[in-house]
Amino acid sequence: MDKSYEEFYPSFEWVRGDAADTLRVRLPGFERHQINVQADKAGGLRITGERPLGGRRWFILSQDFAVPEDCSVEGMQVKFEEETLWVTLPKLRSKKGKESLLNVAVAVLVLLGLALLTFCPESVKLVPWAVSRRAFGAWMKVEASNGEEEKRSGTKRNGERLVRGRRCRRRNRWRVTAIQRLFLACKSVFKGPGTVPESADVEMLHFLLGISSEPLPHPRVALHELIRFGSFSDKMRPEDVGLSTDLLFFKSKSSSRGTPRITYATICKCDNFSMCIFFLPPKAVIPLHDHPGMTVFSKLLVGSMHIKSYDWLDPVTSSFSTPSAKLRLAKLVLDSEFTAPCNTSILYPTAGGNIHTFTAITPCAVLDVLGPPYSKEDDHDITYYQDHPYRKYSDGDTDQGGVEDHCHGWLEEIDVSRYLKMDGVAYLGPQVVDG
Repeated sequence: MDKSYEEFYPSFEWVRGDAADTLRVRLPGFERHQINVQADKAGGLRITGERPLGGRRWFILSQDFAVPEDCSVEGMQVKFEEETLWVTLPKLRSKKGKESLLNVAVAVLVLLGLALLTFCPESVKLVPWAVSRRAFGAWMKVEASNGEEEKRSGTKRNGERLVRGRRCRRRNRWRVTAIQRLFLACKSVFKGPGTVPESADVEMLHFLLGISSEPLPHPRVALHELIRFGSFSDKMRPEDVGLSTDLLFFKSKSSSRGTPRITYATICKCDNFSMCIFFLPPKAVIPLHDHPGMTVFSKLLVGSMHIKSYDWLDPVTSSFSTPSAKLRLAKLVLDSEFTAPCNTSILYPTAGGNIHTFTAITPCAVLDVLGPPYSKEDDHDITYYQDHPYRKYSDGDTDQGGVEDHCHGWLEEIDVSRYLKMDGVAYLGPQVVDG
């Protein structure tokens, strides 16, 4: 049976040290015998491998890395433990040390020559002047030769598509924003209605929500190139979507009269996914609602809010009686307050708290990534609910089928069109480029 391959894009980081630099690559699900590490003296490092996903489906890995200029592949050490690959590259010291000593010696000669020119009689000044001129010429020759060597080395390595160091930053380069990286990753991860991202893809998106801006060679580089050149932080910042906590909206401590109005800005929307920011003033509520057949990433960027979420209980496997056709039993997943910065929440079609409600404590901004997006045509329309305590419709004090009172609730479908008001506004942050 022929294998069906899917590309795997690992998360990684460089750990800098005095004696060596270490490349740490996360490879969930892989084993050591499934991974191969190759290096060449020209400054290239390649990690390849493959592992089964089930049936005919396999993950295939092929990732290139640029060896830091002050490191060598000679003496490279490779270790794999706890689904993490560690590649340690020792620092180059001898060549740099010789160049430093030579520069110091030439500098001392130049200073001595200048001192003699200043304090010696006119008849003696000819000799040190000649020495200083020769020393200065030698110094310039050393610097010129180093520059030529760098140019030759840079040409060769750029030919191998290994871009690194300051030399690359002198070129005209396209700055890829954090939101652009997230957009490109979503294009790769979300396959359309009826699909759920693989665990490795979910981990990658979760990780990419923390990437900060870094210049890249060209806007059409592949996703693995985006990850390779990216620098990673521990959170998605408000600035990454054009927000600032200094905005008047976020400084308000009280809500306006009447029902607080919620606004939203759509960053992008296509057939497979959408990216949107919701702005909630204090006390604003997005009622309990579902995400049918959808995988959702929610990131609280600014403010504090209370989140409550449920997942449906399977009526086939659960032993309980439904008191009304309008009610359905659900399991409580989350009932907590969150303050930015905090972890990204991930909801799946049938797990993770697919039915949730947001209540703003302070002015809030939430980034939502939904795959696939809401669509009436594709049976992904939104439904709103009201939750009732489990005990309200149970038989007295007796729990049905071992169901615990505080861990469950009855959900009733409701119409919120009369009081839920949301206003669309233009997205003014960094734009995403498709293509």
